[in-house]
Amino acid sequence: MQDGVAQGAWDPHSADAFACGVDADVVVFDARTASRAQTIEKAHAQQTRDVRYNPNKPHEMMSCGDDGLLKMWDARAHERPLKVVAGHEHWIWNCAYNPVYDALTLSAGSDGTVRLWCDDDALPSDSHSASRADARSGIRAVSRRVVRADSVSARACAWSAADPWTYAVVTADGAFTALEVPREEKYRILL
Repeated sequence: MQDGVAQGAWDPHSADAFACGVDADVVVFDARTASRAQTIEKAHAQQTRDVRYNPNKPHEMMSCGDDGLLKMWDARAHERPLKVVAGHEHWIWNCAYNPVYDALTLSAGSDGTVRLWCDDDALPSDSHSASRADARSGIRAVSRRVVRADSVSARACAWSAADPWTYAVVTADGAFTALEVPREEKYRILL
């Protein structure tokens, strides 16, 4: 291992699967045998920093890394990602699926930003409107928040377990910021 092991997560749909970044790969471990069950080789050009499972869709996971990309994968057919999203200027430390509305995802990067994304393909078709979605991925940037003007890295992001419209970001120097999904995006998803 060159850079080592990065953050990971248990699969909420399987008691035996744990995925994490190992060097540039995404590795799924089988807890029953404590061995590698699956490897997505070269998931990212450099270090894979985080891996998260979709809480609502079995077999779907998201990874992020030093290449500044957010990638969605089908764990059953992982020759290439389902979607690739570019939006950070430097590496991405952390990513997160919304626990209720999995079309909403977050990414926190070393460029000092936390980004809120919406996968328009995951919304009911009548929710689609003229959007800024990337034609290749169907994923649209909802907001880009510069957490600190002095470019301190945004190191962690997470959704509130009590309110699916609230999320938080923590910077490398420990500053905490709570944010909300913009009202127009809430209505777009709900109505």
